[in-house]
Amino acid sequence: MYRRTFKGEHLAKAKAAEREATRVKGESAAMDAAYAAKIVKEKAGSAFVASPDKMRQTIGATDPLIPGLSETLARSPGPWLFGDYYTVADTFWGVSLFRLDYLGYGALFRSKPGAGAVAEYAERLYARPAISAAVAHWPSHPWSRPVAKWMPRPGWRKWAMGIGS
Repeated sequence: MYRRTFKGEHLAKAKAAEREATRVKGESAAMDAAYAAKIVKEKAGSAFVASPDKMRQTIGATDPLIPGLSETLARSPGPWLFGDYYTVADTFWGVSLFRLDYLGYGALFRSKPGAGAVAEYAERLYARPAISAAVAHWPSHPWSRPVAKWMPRPGWRKWAMGIGS
């Protein structure tokens, strides 16, 4: 579904970034570098999402990371990776776990023995306003049944066009 829905999307993003990079070129070395990295990332993404083998390899590489996350959460004295302090590491995991759920791979941390702590952590993460606004309710996300609990179903017109909430 995603290959059809987003066909050409990465290249369109790369072209848009190239246009904007040209417009602001030389204003800031850091900005020039950021645009260059974005362009490379989008072009690489274009080839990646079109390849089922690459997607399977990524899921295969992700699967072994979940037990380590579970162990880190078990050692934490609070609800977040570093106790009571929500950090950028929690944001990273919030985005990553949501994407796994969104793409239908939530079983990696929801159905396996000993993964319950990660599923509970994901629930706490998704409830955070920043994760909800920036990930689950991002305007261009097409609606996805695996994350319907966190991503309200759009009206029929948006749903028919493949646009999220």
